[in-house]
Amino acid sequence: VIGTVFVVLLCITLVTVSLAVINWEIFGGTDTPFTMLSEQIFGSSFLTKYLIFAAIIGSAASWVISTPRLLLGMARENLFLRSCEKIHWKYKTPYISIIFQTAISFLVILIGLGDYVALLSLLLPFAMILYVIVLMIFIKLRLTSTVNRPFRSPIGASGATLLALLNIALLMFWLLNEPNSIQSFMMCLFLIFLGTPIYVIIKLQDRKFVEFLFDHICHLYHIFIHIWYGKMERDKVINGLNLKKNHNILD
Repeated sequence: VIGTVFVVLLCITLVTVSLAVINWEIFGGTDTPFTMLSEQIFGSSFLTKYLIFAAIIGSAASWVISTPRLLLGMARENLFLRSCEKIHWKYKTPYISIIFQTAISFLVILIGLGDYVALLSLLLPFAMILYVIVLMIFIKLRLTSTVNRPFRSPIGASGATLLALLNIALLMFWLLNEPNSIQSFMMCLFLIFLGTPIYVIIKLQDRKFVEFLFDHICHLYHIFIHIWYGKMERDKVINGLNLKKNHNILD
C-alpha cells in the first residue's frame, strides 16, 4: 500500500510540474513530451541526455531481468509452460524463459516493423483489454469465491465494474476517433489468439481440463479422423491386435 501511494504521488507530482512548466497545448502537441520537459528544466546538455539514456537502459534491463523470473514462478505453479522452470546449470538463470521472452519480443518487433508508433498503437488496446480482464476476474472472485479474504478493496465489485466499463468506453472512443485503430485492434486480437495454443498446452496438465476438452472436440475428431487415419492405418492396427472370431471391438 505504501509503495502504491508513493507511485501515485510521484505521478501526480510529475503531471503538476509538467503542466506548470509547459503549456498543455504545446505539451500535448509534441511527439517527445518528456524530452521537451527535460530540456526545459535541465537544458540540453550532454549530462541530461546521458541520464535519460541511462534511465531508459535501466528500465529495459529491469524488464529483461524480472519478466523471466515471473515466467519461472508461473511455471512452478503450473500456470505456464513447464520447460520455463529450468535453471541454467552454470549461470543459475531461467534460460528457457529468457529465450521465450526474446522470441516473443522479436516477433512483436517484426509485426510492428520496428516502428515505435505502430508498437505504441498495439500497446494501448493491449493495456485496456488487460485491465478489463483483470477487473472481470476480480469481480468473479469476489462474488463467487468463498475463501476468506482479509483485505477488502475500497471500491469493491461495483467500483471494479465501473472501472471496467470506463476502460471499454475509452477503447471504443479510441476505435472511433483514432486513424488506423481498427487495423491495430485486429492485430492485437490476432496476437491474443496466438496465445491460445500455449494456454491449451498449459491446461493439458490439468486432468479436468483434458476431460472437458476431449468431451467437446470428440465430434470434430470423429469427422476429421479419416483425413489422417485411413483404411491402411486401420487395417494395420486390426492386424496387430490378433483378433479372434469371438472378440468384440468397442472402438
